[in-house]
Amino acid sequence: MNQYIKTIIFVIIVISCIFSILYFGREYISSTLFQETKVSPESNIQGNVTIGSKAPYFSLQSYQGENINSSDTADNPLVITFWSTWNSESIDQVKIFDDYQLGISNKNKDMSARIILVNSQESKEVVSNIMRRGNYDLEVLLDQNGEVSNLYGVHTLPTTFFIDRSGDIVEIFTGTMNKNELINKMEGIIF
Repeated sequence: MNQYIKTIIFVIIVISCIFSILYFGREYISSTLFQETKVSPESNIQGNVTIGSKAPYFSLQSYQGENINSSDTADNPLVITFWSTWNSESIDQVKIFDDYQLGISNKNKDMSARIILVNSQESKEVVSNIMRRGNYDLEVLLDQNGEVSNLYGVHTLPTTFFIDRSGDIVEIFTGTMNKNELINKMEGIIF
């Protein structure tokens, strides 16, 4: 009987040790073994996207189902706006871009930049509904997981990046631009 009690105590101690190691040791194990793969928001690539830096390339699907690669715009000025349908300022910005694009459609399109709207973390159906209701004719890409928004370091919607012909970010604008501000910023990347 004495041997039986010793065996039970031994098993309980072993199980307790294993449980303690698993429960309390996971923090230690993850911080030492997987240190290089642990990414905090502060150490993300977000800090590298600044005025003067090259615009990161990405590939996303449009809400109509077409795959678009930002490298397709090489050697052309580009405007990328990150937006969301739940944000009223974003919807205002979409309307201003649509009005601007309608205004230049009757003029020389070579004197304009390509405008890409990147919708942040919403479904195709939600975006399609807004585009149809507003009768907007803009190029809208879906960033459903927020990966491109993180790549560009977007924390506020809308945020607009003005990119020149060489792929350099010339200006970053957070908030809603009026039509005159948009025209002035477009001229800064076109000429």
